Amino acid sequence: MNYISQLYKIRETMSYKEVQMEILPFIYAGFDTTGITTSAVLLCLAMNQDVQDKVVEEINRTFLTEDDEVDVESLSKMVYLEMVVKEAMRFFPVNTFSGRYAKDDVKLCKFRVYSCLTNLMKINMVN
Repeated sequence: MNYISQLYKIRETMSYKEVQMEILPFIYAGFDTTGITTSAVLLCLAMNQDVQDKVVEEINRTFLTEDDEVDVESLSKMVYLEMVVKEAMRFFPVNTFSGRYAKDDVKLCKFRVYSCLTNLMKINMVN
């Protein structure tokens, strides 16, 4: 949000098109990660009928009629669904690599992590 705030502050120096070109990648990235996560959750539910049944049961308990509003309060009651989403994200992470710098050289088992290099971890290999 800080980046958008900075853009707002300098809005007089940028055209509408320039601001649009700066913000659109964030919007597209949001759609992309949401789509990947949704697909992962649906795949996990399709592969695990018992989990799917529990999610449906929780939805039916939370929303008693079709007219019940979907809001933050009702979604916060869906603890099991939240766990399913988090587990799907653990199995199918959107960002598959994470880079870190070590403060000092470290020996991990038979490997050495050097402080002068960017150390990349493949997230789904850690789980």
